[in-house]
Formats: sequence, structure tokens, C-alpha cells
Amino acid sequence: MKQLLTFLLIVLFAVMAFANDGTVTTKMLKEIRTSFQDDAYTKATQNAISNNRIDELALNRSKVQHIDKHFSYQIDIPSITDQESTGRCWLFTSLNVLRPKIVEKYNLKDFEFSQNYLFFWDQFEKANLFLENIIATKDKDINDEYVRFLLRGPIGDGGVWNMFPGIAEKYGFVPKEVMKETYHGAHTRDMRGILKTKLRTQAMDLRQMKTGNVKKLRKA
Repeated sequence: MKQLLTFLLIVLFAVMAFANDGTVTTKMLKEIRTSFQDDAYTKATQNAISNNRIDELALNRSKVQHIDKHFSYQIDIPSITDQESTGRCWLFTSLNVLRPKIVEKYNLKDFEFSQNYLFFWDQFEKANLFLENIIATKDKDINDEYVRFLLRGPIGDGGVWNMFPGIAEKYGFVPKEVMKETYHGAHTRDMRGILKTKLRTQAMDLRQMKTGNVKKLRKA
């Protein structure tokens, strides 16, 4: 792998040295070809790279051997939960921390919170936050870096711990029986695409409104 990186550096330096005007010249190609060492090690590297993922080949096995896989604390839960094809790991993990307390307190065989319930409010709050940011940046140019950042990713299903207490304290919890999983709740890609398109459309409508009154924009 070290020789491969060296080879790539040689190619880059060759381009810089022999193609100052940006063109690929015959002289440059000749220098690259002659600098390439077609030995057994290089052939083995080529074979490995062309048939395997780079991140797997670059794995440092000596580091893997020293990963500590023991936990200092383990939560006893009666069953596992499945986030399926979503980015809701943060939501499932947070709710699973609370499950044992409910099972113990009410002497239940099993219990599961409704992830779909809090996910609904998570998407609701994220959509509102996006539109609030659009209003706040309404007078900025459409090519402004921050505006482009907002429009590039209006909404997502990923999250972190501090997002969980925010929606949990505001909207509370319900058992899974109250609001069960749906197909789009467990497979969020299509729904997320539709929401992104809708939010971008609303964003453009807000930006094109002549009024600068925040209250009127929020009612639009």
C-alpha cells in the first residue's frame, strides 16, 4: 500500500512538472510509464485493489486486535428493536435505555415505546426549523453558502442524543400499541425525498414573497 501511494504521488508530481498549461503531453505520459515499477509487489497490489474495497484493504489488523469489546454495564431488555431501513438509531437507542425501567416498574414481560410517534414529531420540528431558517435568511442571495447548505439538506432522519430530550420533554412518550410502525416510518428514503422536495418548494415561495414581516411569512 505504501508503494501504491508513492506511485500516485509520482503521477501527481509528473502532472505538475510537465503540464503547466493543463494538458496531458506525450512527454508527461512517458515519464509516468517509465516511473512505474512493474514488479511482483505492484502486481499483487493491483490485483488486491481491483477486486476488493479500499477501506477493507487499508484495515490495520493490529489495531483491530486491541479493540475492547467488553462492556462495563449491560442493560437487560426482554427483546430487541429494529430500526429497519432508517437513520433512527439515535431514537431507538434513547428509548431502549428507558424500556427496562418501565418493564421493572410495572412488572411486564415485554414493553416497547412507539419510535414512530417521536419520529413524527422529530420530522415536524425539523421541517419547522428549516422554514424558520429560510425566513431568517430570506434576504440573502440564493447562492449564499449558508442558504445553499439549508437547501441541500432540508430534512433528515438522523440525530444525536440532545435531540431526543428535546422532543421527549415536549411531546412525551406513548407505547408502541398506540402508534405502531408504518412502511414509510420504517423505510424513510422515499418519504424523505418527498419532504425535501416539498420543503424546498415552500422555501422558494417564502423567498419570493415581497413582504419582510416575519409574522406574515410564518402564516404563509
